Amino acid sequence: MTIARKYLIDYSQTCYYHCMSRCVDQRFLLSKYTENERGKSYRQDWIERRLLLLGDVFAIDLLSFAVMDNHIHSVLHINFAQAEALSSIEVLKRWSRVGKVSLLCQVYMESNWREGLTEGQLSQVLEEVAVYRNKLCDISTFMSKLNSYIAHRANKEDGRKGHFWDSRFKSQALLDAQAVLACMAYVDLNPIRAGKARSLKTSPHTSIKRRLLNSSKAENSHLLPFSFSFVKTSRTIVEHISLGEYVSFIKTVLSAKAQKSCEHLAFAERNDNWITVVLEFETVTNYAAGEAEFVYHFEKQIRRNNQKKTTAIQTLVR
Repeated sequence: MTIARKYLIDYSQTCYYHCMSRCVDQRFLLSKYTENERGKSYRQDWIERRLLLLGDVFAIDLLSFAVMDNHIHSVLHINFAQAEALSSIEVLKRWSRVGKVSLLCQVYMESNWREGLTEGQLSQVLEEVAVYRNKLCDISTFMSKLNSYIAHRANKEDGRKGHFWDSRFKSQALLDAQAVLACMAYVDLNPIRAGKARSLKTSPHTSIKRRLLNSSKAENSHLLPFSFSFVKTSRTIVEHISLGEYVSFIKTVLSAKAQKSCEHLAFAERNDNWITVVLEFETVTNYAAGEAEFVYHFEKQIRRNNQKKTTAIQTLVR
């Protein structure tokens, strides 16, 4: 049974999601090389810049990403607290970087003209701000702004028309901290698993490479920084996870020495086959990832909601 997108993304259960978009027919449409730089894909460069831009604009934190030759992975955290804290002006300025705002909102953004607006016009502006605020913390809008931009620009560069992506995008709910960190590692290891790189520092167009190269910089290169209580979900908390410990965890996966190296990482201790989970994350998980009990309740809920929709449609048809 096909599950509607709105049921696969349930912010009441988790704010952490793994999203993946794949090119049509699995073609290598995301890599484009210049004649002078055979080893560097300029298309993946601007795709990565677009992804980081969206991370700055939206109230959605980038935890992990990998831009491959024919697909893109991202691990996202919806930051509702940040969205609510934004002023009306900040909301409009952010949205205007990736979309259009009405003429009335443009007037409101100018301090010299704002005072001339009537109460009715101000009320209309605030209604539009509320719409934009909701969009800034919505995964579907985030992915739409990413995928549509890539498709239009890449098709224009190649002089081609037609579908660019195989489907809209795939999403997986990450229901506990163990699932979040395992998925992050899976995404960061993609180039190594595909034979595109031999080490984390040389893995092109990945979050782990950016983290390692910018580890001494305060801004940490547009990514949500590792810090105290880095991963918080409604069910579990992983505390004191540093970048060094995370890298150690990934290297442990690569070396397959789990029992000797994961003792300081509580999130790895409870899963006997966690190396398999990391390396084959998409294969061993479906709509959601986490402890079996959490996944069972999540999938039961989305199927119940989807069944209600199907029943309602059948009733209308009758």
